[in-house]
Amino acid sequence: MAKTTPATTPKGPSLGEKLGSLPKFMRDVRAEVNRVTWPSFADTRRMSIMVFILVTIVALFLLVVDLTIGAGLSAIFGLTF
Repeated sequence: MAKTTPATTPKGPSLGEKLGSLPKFMRDVRAEVNRVTWPSFADTRRMSIMVFILVTIVALFLLVVDLTIGAGLSAIFGLTF
């Protein structure tokens, strides 16, 4: 029979090590945010309008589908809502 060794869990960094690396992490985050290409106000506005229009179209489509299914079920089962 093969010998088995007890499973050991790897130890992570201690709380002091984690807190010590916090300023470095924040510097890295700031550097990364500065590298991001942010959209202009005009781009943001145009995309927001496109999203609003698309959401409106999908909502109207779902309304039509819901009313159609409701009318079909009412006709089949004679239910009224």
